[in-house]
Order: sequence, then C-alpha cells, then structure tokens
Amino acid sequence: MEFDTEWDLSDIEIQASSADARTEPQNSYSTPVEICASDLKNDIDIQGIDWSQMSVTREEYRRKRTRDYRGNYTNLTPHPHKEIRQTCAAVIPGSIYYAFRYAKVPRRIPIVHFQLRNLLWAANKNEIYYAGDSSVLSWSPIAKRSSTTLDLRLNRLQDVRISTMCAKLGILMLGGFNGEYVLQRPSDGIVSPTKDKQRSASSSTSPSASSRYGRATRSGFVTTSYNGITNHIDIAEARQGTINAIISSNDEFVRIMNLDELKITCSFKFPWAVNCSTLSPDKRMLCVVGDDRETLIADAQSGEILSTLRGHADYSFACAWSPCGRIVATGNQGEALDPTDKTSRLYDVRNMSRPFCLLRRKLSAIRSIRFSDDGKFMAMAEAADFVHVLEMARLHEILEQGDHLVPPSYTPPEIPQYAHSYAQPMDVDEEEQDEIEESSGGDSAANPSSSQPRIGGHDLPCQIIDFFGEISGISFTPGDGEQLYIGNAHESYGCILEYERTRPSIGNLDSMLV
Repeated sequence: MEFDTEWDLSDIEIQASSADARTEPQNSYSTPVEICASDLKNDIDIQGIDWSQMSVTREEYRRKRTRDYRGNYTNLTPHPHKEIRQTCAAVIPGSIYYAFRYAKVPRRIPIVHFQLRNLLWAANKNEIYYAGDSSVLSWSPIAKRSSTTLDLRLNRLQDVRISTMCAKLGILMLGGFNGEYVLQRPSDGIVSPTKDKQRSASSSTSPSASSRYGRATRSGFVTTSYNGITNHIDIAEARQGTINAIISSNDEFVRIMNLDELKITCSFKFPWAVNCSTLSPDKRMLCVVGDDRETLIADAQSGEILSTLRGHADYSFACAWSPCGRIVATGNQGEALDPTDKTSRLYDVRNMSRPFCLLRRKLSAIRSIRFSDDGKFMAMAEAADFVHVLEMARLHEILEQGDHLVPPSYTPPEIPQYAHSYAQPMDVDEEEQDEIEESSGGDSAANPSSSQPRIGGHDLPCQIIDFFGEISGISFTPGDGEQLYIGNAHESYGCILEYERTRPSIGNLDSMLV
C-alpha cells in the first residue's frame, strides 16, 4: 500500500495513556508498548495509536484505507452484480461478545503466503503459538512474554518456509512450501510413546532440538511434487480413536496422516488444488475447498463425493464445521460477482443445495473461519483489518426457521464461467463506494422493501473487531472459548490482540429474568 506521508501509519507514534512506563511514545521493535483495556480512552486505539496526534481522524483514515486497499486478490475474472450482492444478510454491528484485554505493540508476525492465514493457534489458555522467522513462538498471556517453542534452524530445517500450522490435541504441526511437515508434542516431548519403532523412513529426529527444548521433533515430506505446498493442516481424532492430520496440498491431494505412526493412511485426489479441508464432528465427512468455485463434501473414509455446493464466484480458502455438526461454513476470495464473494456461506447439513445465511466482508477476502469449542460463537477473519464474531444462538434461530428448506421465490442469475487468470489485485468497484461511506463496523440495516430476500435476515447482530494490518490467524482458546486471539502482521503495529468473552452484568441479568 502507498499513502501520502501524513496518512502513513508508520509515522504515527504508539502511545499508551496510563501514567506508567507504557506512556512513552515508541516506534521501535526494541521497546514494545503494552496496551490494556484501561488505555482505550481519548483517541488511543487497541494498537496504541494516538489519533489525537494525527492530522486526520481514525474514521477518515479508515475510509481512505478502504478505498485504496490493494490486498484484494482474485483468480477468476470479476464481474460486479450489486443486485445479487444485496441478498447477503444485513448485520447490525455493535454487539460486544468479546472485549479487548491486552496487546503488546509492535511484534513481528510474518506472513509468507498472502492467501494462507492459519499461522496462529491457541493450544491452551497460556500457550498461543504463532509463526515467526524459521521458528514457532509461544505467547504467554499470563507472563506477557514470548518464548521459542520450535526453532527450525536448530533442527537443521532452516530451509523450511512455514506455509501453515495447526496446534490441537497436544500436537504442534507445521506445513512447508515444498511439501514438508514438522511435528512436535510440546506438552510431553513424545511423538509416539508406544510406536516409536514404527516411524516412517521419511521422518527424522533432531537431538539438538530435544536437548534444547526437551521435546522431540519429527519431520518429513507428505509429497515431493514440485507443486506440493502445504496449504492447510487440521488435527482431529478419527472414529477409530487415532489422532490424524488432514493435510491439504496444492498438488490436488488431501492426505490423512496417522500421527502415532507418521504414516499416510489414505490419499484423496481432487480435480484442483486443495486449499482447506476439515473433518466433521461425527468423523464421517470432509468439507473440501480449493482452486475452484465448488465446495465438496466427501466421505472421510473413502473420499467419495457426497455433495457438491455451488454458487461461489472464485477460489475458497476457508471452511469449518460447527461443533454440533449441523452447520458447515466456507469463505471465498471472489470479487463482487455474487453474494458469496469475499463472504462466508453457511449451510445446513440437512439441505446443502443452498445456504441459509450469507455473511459479507468489509474490506477483503474471508481467509479463516473458527467456531468456539462450546459452540456459542463463530469468528471470520478477513485478510486484513476486520474480524467478525457472531453468536451461534442467533444463527440457530435462522436455521430453525427453515426458510432455506423451501424452494426460493427469487433465483439469482447464473454465474458466468469466466476464464482463469493469475492472482491479481482488485480495486474497490464503484458499486461498493456506498460501503466506504458507512460507519466503521458493518453493513447498514437492510431495506425491507428490497425485491430480493436477504439470506440470513435483515437484523443479524454481529461484533466487528476493527484494526489496521494483515491478519495471520485467529483462534479461540480450546474447550470454553473464553478468549479470542488475533494475529496482526502490520509492519509497524503488529501484535497479538487478546480478547476476552464478556458476561452480562447484574443489571442485564435482572432484565433477562423479567
């Protein structure tokens, strides 16, 4: 991005408002500044930017950034259809499900691939893993400091460029640009306590890593294809009780790896590069998205295609299942071609022929989607600046209304089959200038007289977290989902944003009981 000097965030001083050491203006990685909830007063925001020192207001800068943002990429030729876009659910911003708690600014959080944004994971309440330069670091919200969990250089893996990562069920696993994987059990240092002798020949152990961090590190290749970048990794327990990794690769394969034996137990070939695949809670189905408009639901055992979800305008990079298994969500990078473009599309597994809710973005493509383990919230991260949080109770209300189960009275125009092209940056089109004029936070309320129904309703409450910077990943804490962490990769104001779930006050509880 290019801005005039007076608009450039790199020239803004980081400023905390408290009367301690945090009040000192900083603009250097060597002396981080802490921002707490109590600092959010006057004109200081969650990144410590003091807007009173700027020649423009935050709202003015937001409008300019929205207009000039150059991070919107498409792989298929765009074609705007404002009429169709207006069928997306109209959200009502302003809900506060998670409140800002803490950030230490600035922090270097690199993003190696502009479309892959799964580089931050909350392993538990006090270990938030995030990718660094040839390493994985762990942020401690209690100690408020980072430490190195995995240094690839000490494991003779310095050539591995981290494209994606996952931390679940006590396992940390990385994927690389050349089909590599690196695996570690940070909790106990043992990859397989009972089957160590059955390791595949492609895996290796680094004594230096074990001696340095007390943890065994395994590495190998899931593919040696020239186009074998690892796009996504999901770790889940299989129906047989084994812990498996579901690995999505650019060579058009989804591979299932038994993490006890480090062996590929099955491989499923698809007609396009696979960008993300996730296992349903009942362990029976895979949701698969990639370099195509279609989303596929496949049998997790055989790879047989069970259902094809159509309607997207471009490639998808995110998908997720709700913990109850009734909802599957996808995220697309398209450009104003149909209502799914740069949005999340939510399906009811009882009828996946069309979505029951369409959720729009504010600025850029939806790159990652997460559900809290307790099933109460869903979060969608755009490529930059915005994270959307929705309450699942409201989505279940829409689900139970069953409007999506009735044949639609309005049929959107058929999407033209445009030719493929290389990924290209897209400007905000003229039809989206109305969004730029909206206040920061979300879509304006829908016009009830609109000729097309809003898929998801006219009054969907939503919290929209607003900041500046590319997003490396988002993660709820496992189990209770009490905390939400956001990786912000801004060059000057990057940080891990910590949010904590809000609770009704006593007054609110009284009103709820009336």
